[in-house]
Amino acid sequence: TPESKPLCAVWWQTLECNQNALVGYENGSIGLISLTDGRCLGSCVINDAVSNLLLCQDNSLDSVSLLINSSGGQQYRLILEQPSTGYLWPPEANNALDDSNKSRLYNLKQMSVDKFYSFKQRIVEGRSGTRRDSQASESPSESSHSDVSNHSVPELLPRLCDTYFAPQYARNRYLFSAYYKPTALLTVHASDVESAPLYVHKLPRNTNTLLLTDRLIFTTNDDLSMVSIISAQLSESPLEGDSEFNPYSLIAQFKLDDESEKILNVYKLTDVTLDKARWSKDDRKENSRTFVLPKTVNDLSIRRIKIDTCVIVTTNSVYKLLVSCSPINKFIKLVNEEWNLERAEYLSIVFSLNLQQLLESCGDLLISNGAFHQGLILYKQAKAHLLKRVLKLAITADCKALLKFVNLCLSSNKVDMSMATKIHIGNLAVMAYTELVLRYGGHLRTVNKREFMNFLYYEEYYDQVLAVNVACQAAHWGVVTLLAKSRGLQPEVVAALSQIIQTSRVPKSYDQDFLLTLSEPSLSQSLLIYPAYCQVILAFIRTHVHHFPVDILKRFVVQLDPTQPSAVPLVSKLFQRTKQASSLDSTLESVDLENSPQTAVVVREFVETFVIVLAALVGKTDDN
Repeated sequence: TPESKPLCAVWWQTLECNQNALVGYENGSIGLISLTDGRCLGSCVINDAVSNLLLCQDNSLDSVSLLINSSGGQQYRLILEQPSTGYLWPPEANNALDDSNKSRLYNLKQMSVDKFYSFKQRIVEGRSGTRRDSQASESPSESSHSDVSNHSVPELLPRLCDTYFAPQYARNRYLFSAYYKPTALLTVHASDVESAPLYVHKLPRNTNTLLLTDRLIFTTNDDLSMVSIISAQLSESPLEGDSEFNPYSLIAQFKLDDESEKILNVYKLTDVTLDKARWSKDDRKENSRTFVLPKTVNDLSIRRIKIDTCVIVTTNSVYKLLVSCSPINKFIKLVNEEWNLERAEYLSIVFSLNLQQLLESCGDLLISNGAFHQGLILYKQAKAHLLKRVLKLAITADCKALLKFVNLCLSSNKVDMSMATKIHIGNLAVMAYTELVLRYGGHLRTVNKREFMNFLYYEEYYDQVLAVNVACQAAHWGVVTLLAKSRGLQPEVVAALSQIIQTSRVPKSYDQDFLLTLSEPSLSQSLLIYPAYCQVILAFIRTHVHHFPVDILKRFVVQLDPTQPSAVPLVSKLFQRTKQASSLDSTLESVDLENSPQTAVVVREFVETFVIVLAALVGKTDDN
């Protein structure tokens, strides 16, 4: 058709990787041009001028067709390729193999026998495929889509009351859209309009053409002077189409300034920045394995979303539509800077963002920058677990803020927590109080220590053994004494004291607070029960007894008194092994003492230490 003006073209690559061009002309002709040698391989004709050509294919690649739009508004479909039946348009191209066989014989002689046999098989298959197509064309079934006579010419699509059909590619699959103009209803189908719609959208009334992406719908108006961006999520509608267009689904509009300039077409621009950013993020994760709260947006480990935009071709120019700001960055700005949670939620719906994850990330940024109240509010909005909120607050190392929140959680009856969660939170409070006492001195230390002791005395939900060990390691001896007297943790205190004495961090022999804890009278029974711990403590007392002041010596005399009720049974059995047992209990005690040499040694050391302490006390008293 050299005498006709070409109006549109589309590139078609067959499944055998043949590169062809389909060209639509003003007289209604459609030509198939080989891009390899420029030959015209075939043609067909419709009644009106060809205004647009679109390639359509299903997700299984079983069928490739051409959607033809005419200037009169009619649409045609031409089957180009069907691998399952061996069909390829135009059918005459298969028959042309016979005419070209002779010209290729000379070249075939130069090939090996194997290659010649392979080519021969392909020629035979091509002929058999042609015969199958001709047999199918003689089938009496007029509605069969495999009919060659129907394939070789464009099929007029039914004009369903101003319905515009178009192929789309979104959500990682090929789709087929049908736009019903009278009601502005868009239905999206899996393969063709005969299948049930997957999605239904309500669009503005003046929509002319549209481009569907994963999250956005780009439309042009009837005047071809404006491009509208519509949210696919917010524009969803019932199939009946009774609902009105949701004005909140309209995100933005771009109008051409020049009235004479018209939009020719809108093409998808695939977002490839996601693949480029993936490598740098993986490298950053490898370098940072320690969990810390993010301080800036760049520190957040949130997976970026893919946003496909479009290229707009007009009669004068080509425009590229870009996203000026990342939706994630915009979300964080709306929340942390403007505190506009409503707009942030709207943004999350438009771009299918994980609302809870983003709210929690915003809370992380606020917490790390000292805005604890707002950060905790966002954690609650994000429905983060209570223990997770406490742990993130603990990472900031602000013990006062942590303790304030912990006390609020433990004292409130409205907060529903499991027993394990309460214990974990209480343990964090123990460590936070310990840190506060160590960090500040003077009056603040006295206040913090008093609050710590009140917490340990009145609170029930914490690991008491952990509290003893932490207090001993931090040298909070008043706290250790409190736990021994009020919580009945004398065995744990004895074990912790013996471990401290055996380390390089043993307190000085003149440390008054340590000596007060070590000489606590309530530890007597636990000393006798645990011989290994008792021997370490008694050895320390005997070594440093001459450095102890009088008041400490008096406490040791009370603690080590062998006549006290807790020591009398063991001491008496040590000196009266032959005494006849008068009861079952005394018999068992005698047997235990006789069968445990270490117990006898400890009792003997217990009495000897008492005598040494008493002698030291008498000596210092006489000197005074």
